[in-house]
Amino acid sequence: MFINIVFFLINTREPCFCRHMNRADELILSISSEAAWKRWGVDKGPTNVMIQTEDGHVFNVSLSE
Repeated sequence: MFINIVFFLINTREPCFCRHMNRADELILSISSEAAWKRWGVDKGPTNVMIQTEDGHVFNVSLSE
């Protein structure tokens, strides 16, 4: 099963990430401190995010430095 995931940060010039992936893929995102502050109001973004696909599947994605 493949899912399409799109990440973007509002009002930043950070690159977007978009690709098809499956459950075994590891996702690595680079989020600058400035972008995290603009998006979440903190020095660092959340360490885990949940992504729900259009077909109802839920994935827990871990973010790390």
